[in-house]
Amino acid sequence: MAIPHDIFKSVDHCYLSKDIWAELERQIEGGRKTLKNNRAVCINEYHTFKALEGESLSDTYSRFNTLINNCKRYGIVRSAEDTNSVFLGSLGPEWIHLTMSMRTTLDLEGWTLADVLDL
Repeated sequence: MAIPHDIFKSVDHCYLSKDIWAELERQIEGGRKTLKNNRAVCINEYHTFKALEGESLSDTYSRFNTLINNCKRYGIVRSAEDTNSVFLGSLGPEWIHLTMSMRTTLDLEGWTLADVLDL
């Protein structure tokens, strides 16, 4: 079996595939409170995201991209403009002149995060 034994035991008594699926979701993803808490944590991490001291730009991008994917998993989807602004705002002080210039001269709505990184 592809699922752990303890989870299998919890769905073994279910007769309908709908019931099996519901129980699997509950066991693997957690209940509503867990999902709500994970969503709140994801939103908080998004709004407080900052580059770490000494971290390379590509490492910062990778961490931010992972965060964006986690947010999407919980149904949190932001506009490209918002995502790009948050990423540019998260960079360290050594990037302030470039990020300010980009925010004022570029239409960030039409850019993907990868486009911003390639500049």
